Amino acid sequence: MMNNSQKARTVQSIVKSVRLFLYSDLGSKRVCILVEGSDDAKIYSQFFKNIQINVMVIKSSVKSKMKDVLQNISTETKQVIGICDADFSHLDKDYPAMANIFLTDYHDIEMTMLSFIDVFHNTWLRFSLQDDTEGTIRDVLQKISYMAYIRWYSKKNHCNLSFAGLDFTGIFKIQDEKIEQDDEKLINVLNQRSNKKTEPMTSEKVNIFIRENQTDDVFNLCNGHDVTALIALILEDKTKKNISREDYCSVLRESFQLNHFMQTKLYASICIWQQTNNFDILTITSEVANGED
Repeated sequence: MMNNSQKARTVQSIVKSVRLFLYSDLGSKRVCILVEGSDDAKIYSQFFKNIQINVMVIKSSVKSKMKDVLQNISTETKQVIGICDADFSHLDKDYPAMANIFLTDYHDIEMTMLSFIDVFHNTWLRFSLQDDTEGTIRDVLQKISYMAYIRWYSKKNHCNLSFAGLDFTGIFKIQDEKIEQDDEKLINVLNQRSNKKTEPMTSEKVNIFIRENQTDDVFNLCNGHDVTALIALILEDKTKKNISREDYCSVLRESFQLNHFMQTKLYASICIWQQTNNFDILTITSEVANGED
């Protein structure tokens, strides 16, 4: 497998890098997979063979840019696919029309990995914890849901609220192993840090939106970045050690194995694509057992 992640910032530069690779002697026999970030490249690279992974680093809607890239290149070759986080697509029933863009089963790849309770349980064991993992993930999702609804509201109403780099320590607090959150502070912080917002967020707007869009589908509602950040705070409290979100996500990736990926709808969809287009890019269990690459 070739896992040579290339960073690109514009549609044109990504298209150019893909063309350069696919028209090379080595690239002519491989499939190029576009993913949204370097963490995604780390996750997906272990599940594919005969591929090149290109990381899309674009400060705007990645799915729309990925569509632009694929539309530019798909007229020349079938050897390019894109894998995107679903975000709210499953809740909004808003799916890409292109056959070579694939979405995660849940909100993003982190939520997809966490949907396997044994994966979450294994991450707990890595930190020498034996707690009730099902109860923990349930509590985390319940607490993060309020923030998730704000994210959903912002997307639906084009509010441009800024969540990037949000510091959780002032919004969430772990007290006696219970998660406490300050919803009003969250709203105030988002309003203060969102210089390009189209409207101020209020608790009234959030509560009305929640009533009108209530869902029990928390794995599609909640953002994996938020969930893993809160899990890291819980781990810090339990272990009394400094544990960052990146630390936890590294363990999460290691706990998510090929047998888990093979159970996803994403895997099934790519199976159909490779059969239809006569490619062979998905790693299978027997190859891992035999040490093939």
